Amino acid sequence: MPSPMQTLAQETSKKILQEINLTHNAISADVINIIKRHINSAFSTVDKDNQKTLIKQLSLQFHPDKMQSNNPDLYHYLNSRELINEPQKIINALLKPASAFAEVMTDPVNGTTNLFNTFWEKFKSHRDISNRYPQPIRTLVKSISTIIDIALVLAVVVGTIGLAIIGGIIALTSKCADGLLNLFTNSQFNKEVDKYQSDEARQAKARSDFYSGLRIGLKMTGVNEADLNDEQLLQIYLNTLSEDRNKAEAQFKDTIKQQISITGLTKLKLIFYSIYNYLTQPLPKNTLGILGSIFIVRPLRAMLALPSLFIAAAISLTQIAVTTLFLAALASMALLRVISHVILNLPLYALDLTRHLIDKTGAFFASKSTTKPTETSEEHDSSARLLAALGGSPSNGQGSTPATDTHSTRGTAFFNPNVGLPQNNPVDETTPSQGMG
Repeated sequence: MPSPMQTLAQETSKKILQEINLTHNAISADVINIIKRHINSAFSTVDKDNQKTLIKQLSLQFHPDKMQSNNPDLYHYLNSRELINEPQKIINALLKPASAFAEVMTDPVNGTTNLFNTFWEKFKSHRDISNRYPQPIRTLVKSISTIIDIALVLAVVVGTIGLAIIGGIIALTSKCADGLLNLFTNSQFNKEVDKYQSDEARQAKARSDFYSGLRIGLKMTGVNEADLNDEQLLQIYLNTLSEDRNKAEAQFKDTIKQQISITGLTKLKLIFYSIYNYLTQPLPKNTLGILGSIFIVRPLRAMLALPSLFIAAAISLTQIAVTTLFLAALASMALLRVISHVILNLPLYALDLTRHLIDKTGAFFASKSTTKPTETSEEHDSSARLLAALGGSPSNGQGSTPATDTHSTRGTAFFNPNVGLPQNNPVDETTPSQGMG
């Protein structure tokens, strides 16, 4: 009987073949995206303990020799498209731990969410450490912390609004420059852009990103999108656009083209091609037209279009600079929040560290001692009084400490901030004071 991981690997292979059969006129990039999505989906459904086992089963399932006997239809299809080794490349990528920032670059939505959750989990135990302060210090520290949070949130809001305004100005400037370029090159720039965005490989990548966005949207609305292939996702999306099928498909094509952004060096290259192609296009047939085109019209238009290169370069550099400054500002504010948190709670961290060092020092000397000190020994009593002076419970007045006041619980607060400060034992007012009366 096959194991659960073996069964999952077999089902993944079958799902890949089923979706490939349903996808008509798929190019190589589409097929690779289908394989990658199903393998990653299977990998995400198992817990950490079973991931290595699943990778082993997937490697066996998609090995060319094994695939030829286990799933011959998929083997022949991939082999005919020269994609037979692509599944193994995708599986091997699962073995490499991805950088959190690399994940943000490849998948901005999930990557940013995972990065934030990782940061939040790592500092979870430190968030409420100020609760260990006695009153009224606790209220004062929390008030200062709240004021800092409000100031940082307002700074982020103002920065975001400023970024949006600058982005709008840049976009308007870019559109005006593109319009002038098309005017001076007989719309040659639009032709170059359309040619670039119509490339099959870029279209496949744009569709894959678009489908990923649809899946995220469906998942957020509570719809189980794991069993839907790309064709089914497309049908759901087209139904939301228009009842007219042709109109909906035209809108979808325009949307995919808009997914292929043209910025930076790519735009500079397209501007150069548009000017070059305009200058080298066929000349008019009459002699007067030829002379006018060579000596007047084309040189004049080329000179007027040439500034578009510098404008595009300036816009690209401005976009990079503004985005970098905004991200740097966000990182600085996050760092400022961490520093302010540490400063406000520095006495607690120092106390925890002191306790931890005392605990480790006591354990070191205890391991070197040949005799085990009794609870009533002078050393133990002195250590207990020292710990009591650092904020712990006082001794019971008879040369020994209570059973719950041990070194092991005191020295761990630095590494486990959830451990609170021990409270002094309350004085029993019903007990007469010693030495009175």
